[in-house]
Amino acid sequence: MQTVTREIKVDTTFYKSLTVKRSEIAKCGFWGYVKFDDNKIIANKNSCRKNEKDNIYYYQLKNRDQLSLYFIEGTVSAFTIPIKYRFKQPNVSEEFSSASLNANLFGGISFGMSSFFYRDKVGSITNNHKLTLGAFVGSSVVELNSNNTSAAVDPLPSDKKIIKGLASVGLGIAYSYNKVNFAGFVGWDYAIGNDSEKWNYNKKPWIGIAIGYSLFNL
Repeated sequence: MQTVTREIKVDTTFYKSLTVKRSEIAKCGFWGYVKFDDNKIIANKNSCRKNEKDNIYYYQLKNRDQLSLYFIEGTVSAFTIPIKYRFKQPNVSEEFSSASLNANLFGGISFGMSSFFYRDKVGSITNNHKLTLGAFVGSSVVELNSNNTSAAVDPLPSDKKIIKGLASVGLGIAYSYNKVNFAGFVGWDYAIGNDSEKWNYNKKPWIGIAIGYSLFNL
């Protein structure tokens, strides 16, 4: 039995032969989970190749190097909509309203980018940009009175007021930069209960805006 030996020189060329190129990493699948650790971006990537499912990749950055990764994800968040503009209707004027206490659940698909900027010894920077398209459901209340039931066949008298619950549905678009959120919505409010049909803006479209700040991430 003959034994054959081979001498291997461990140098820069040898290590390069073991390194997976960036273009090869990104060929298949979306990025899964990414962590910025010191000067390394570690990626546990989703992949459609069976032989890559257990692989973990990383980019090693030099001082002042910057790298951006794009992602798509599902998003669910809560918003309040403080300002609504209700369009002019036949026999009803337009209305700007500072909405009463309301709660809305917004869900959709987000398209985003995370950028990583490595600064040796002084602290690195990570910035996240995200655009979300989706739909929302919500609830709030409205006070019916003689002014906002004026278009009804039988409007409320001037000395009578009624509090009604509202169910809201609609579509929205939200932009997030790190923890700051800006959103615009188009929606419809449905008053609930007796005399709800008297409200001038029942089931009529409106547009609204919201600004928020994320205190923590789930």
